[in-house]
This record gives sequence, C-alpha cells and structure tokens, in this order.
Amino acid sequence: MFATLAQQIIDRVSRLDTDQQQKVLEFVQDLERPRGASVEALLKFAGRIPLEDIERMEQAMEDLERINPDEW
Repeated sequence: MFATLAQQIIDRVSRLDTDQQQKVLEFVQDLERPRGASVEALLKFAGRIPLEDIERMEQAMEDLERINPDEW
C-alpha cells in the first residue's frame, strides 16, 4: 500500500540531519506566510486614483500586449 503524502514527507525528513531538518522547517514556515498586501491595506487606496489615470494605465497595458511582427 502507498504511504500518504504526509507520511512520505515525514519519512524523508526523518532521514535528514538536524541542520537539513531545520531548513525544511524554515521552508515550510515560509510557505505558510501570507503573501502580498491585505485587503484592508489595499482598501485605503480605493477611489484615490483618478479615472483618467486608470484609463491611461489600461491603454498602456493594452499597448504592451500588442505584437508588432516587424520588430521580430
């Protein structure tokens, strides 16, 4: 029978030396950390960018998505 994923991880980590186990622990802890800004932090900026600026940013992104075959 196949071991569960968790059991496979435990088996492999148990074969590592203490320093390597510490690195694995730090890696897993890093994976658990939230990434990016919280919703609350972003909401502070809601409505602060003028619509005209947003439209210009959207246009700039669209321009970047276009491929000019003559440039290849």
